[in-house]
Amino acid sequence: MKAKLEFDLPEEQTEFNLAASASDYYSALFKITHNLRRKVESIHDQYNKEETIDFIFSEIANETKDLDL
Repeated sequence: MKAKLEFDLPEEQTEFNLAASASDYYSALFKITHNLRRKVESIHDQYNKEETIDFIFSEIANETKDLDL
């Protein structure tokens, strides 16, 4: 089975960029969910809810800083 994605460039440049970078986004999301689950389980007793949420968003920012989002 084969599949092709076609884009009308330059009109669909944004959509093309998203499709071309999909594996990078997937990898980043996988790392985020895997690492955060472990880290949050180990720190949730040490920090309040707001600090934990701040930590999560900080980790997301760190993992995605090199992606062209």
